[in-house]
Amino acid sequence: MISKTDLSGEWLLCLDGQAALSHDQLEYNDSIILPSTTSFSRKGAANTACEAGFLTDEYKFEGNAWFSKTFSFKKTPGSCRLFLERTRITTVYVNGKNAGSQDSLIAPHIYEVGDLLKDGENTVEIHVSNIGYKTAGGHMTSQDTQTNWNGIVGEISLRCFRETYASDLKVSSDIENTAFRISADICGQPEGSVSVRIEGIHGND
Repeated sequence: MISKTDLSGEWLLCLDGQAALSHDQLEYNDSIILPSTTSFSRKGAANTACEAGFLTDEYKFEGNAWFSKTFSFKKTPGSCRLFLERTRITTVYVNGKNAGSQDSLIAPHIYEVGDLLKDGENTVEIHVSNIGYKTAGGHMTSQDTQTNWNGIVGEISLRCFRETYASDLKVSSDIENTAFRISADICGQPEGSVSVRIEGIHGND
């Protein structure tokens, strides 16, 4: 990785509930500081319920939340990925173009956006939905663990790589032969040499 751009901070906000506005119908009429949840940021209608035995969102919001941020960026050759840590179902637009959707509740959402970025001013829009999950529930959405929050509560960044880089790095051990195997996908140039540096720490216990 040659650079990382932190996108945390103030974002424009549009709450859509369950109406599912299309991208060209959006009106950003509010703002929010990310990382955060809509409930923690007191967005949406106040929740007057007081659950017994469960967590209660002070501002319960279930539906579609849109977040938009415009920023200056120096485009470099190679791969650039939008990294979203701990969120719900997401769809990403970069400079008005759809970069795809992801729905994992257990892993970061990572979007390849290098071809959509440009030198100078760029706009990233992130649609986050906490309805329509493939699963019926679970620890990530239940009231007695995390509640069905909406937002992005982890790292939000652009991670840029050189034209040739390693992806999906894996290390597997072979205990019987006191060895290990390193594997990775090399993206970019079809030929070349790779060097690996290993540092080990051996404790007394």
